[in-house]
Amino acid sequence: MPIYFQFLTLLAFRVFLTEKVDVAIIEVGIGGEYDSTNILRKVPLVGITSIGLDHMSLLGNTLEQIAWQKSGIMKPSALAFTVPQEAPVLKILKDRSIEKNCSLTVVKPEVDVRHDNQPSDIYKLNANLALSLCDRWVRLTKGDCYKDINDFVRSELTQTGLKTLKWPGRFQVLQKSNNMFYIDGAHTPESIHACSVWFSQLTQSSSRAKVLIFNATGDRNSKNLLSQLHKCSFNKVFFVPNKAIPVPREDEKNFNIMEDQQTARCHHHSVIWHELDQETDNGNITKKQTVKVFSSVTDVLKECAVEEHDVLVTGSLHLIGAVLSVINPNLYTDNCDS
Repeated sequence: MPIYFQFLTLLAFRVFLTEKVDVAIIEVGIGGEYDSTNILRKVPLVGITSIGLDHMSLLGNTLEQIAWQKSGIMKPSALAFTVPQEAPVLKILKDRSIEKNCSLTVVKPEVDVRHDNQPSDIYKLNANLALSLCDRWVRLTKGDCYKDINDFVRSELTQTGLKTLKWPGRFQVLQKSNNMFYIDGAHTPESIHACSVWFSQLTQSSSRAKVLIFNATGDRNSKNLLSQLHKCSFNKVFFVPNKAIPVPREDEKNFNIMEDQQTARCHHHSVIWHELDQETDNGNITKKQTVKVFSSVTDVLKECAVEEHDVLVTGSLHLIGAVLSVINPNLYTDNCDS
């Protein structure tokens, strides 16, 4: 029996083949060079987004080491696209593209695209990469239908796709009863910083109390992540495992992470938060702040429902999924029908 992510990868391949999809977009689990998705040896296009410090126990302790791993998805005769990167990272990507006989293009965020609630610089960067991949795919399969990428972007189909784009859990804003939820699955120092800035900008004129719901798993440096969030001046801080309901159904269990370990990690996050309070206030805690650990997402959302709040949910993507499943149990069908 394959391990969790490898099993999901095999299941995805089975579903795609059974459904006879026209295009399969395969995202790696961790890294690239040794990831289970890299069993695909012949792919026409490869996309590499901004490279940051993540999964360091597996990928390496430096950006260069991580870049080497991530560039492992480059294939001979494939066309690879990436966004502007730090100079050492870009050098690794270029060297690896030569090693693997794979053309590499650095996509500059020149096409002006916007989306509600999305940080414009991040969205523009990622959207330009996605548009470049789509444009090249159309050219490879349909011929030169458009004279250049700007012509492709201006097309009715592309504009419809950009306007109707939905990506639950990424810079998402939604209202539920008394609360306005700001949901972003940020789990690296770079993405947590962007998330903190985004939340602060959108709530700067709000009079509602600010709440943080957070969890992180794996080998991530929780203090580095929480120190970024600490600057947002939350009134309430809640730590919770990636568990939607108090007694999870069998299909909601991720057997890679034991429940007791997650709960212990949440208590550790609480200790870190109090340490950050001490460091920033020089030991003099003047602001009233509630810091709690909950056993499930359902419990923490009940606590939030008592008053009006601006609630930031961030950290583990599994936490994001658990929160969305409680807020909107019909999330999947709603997005399929719209």
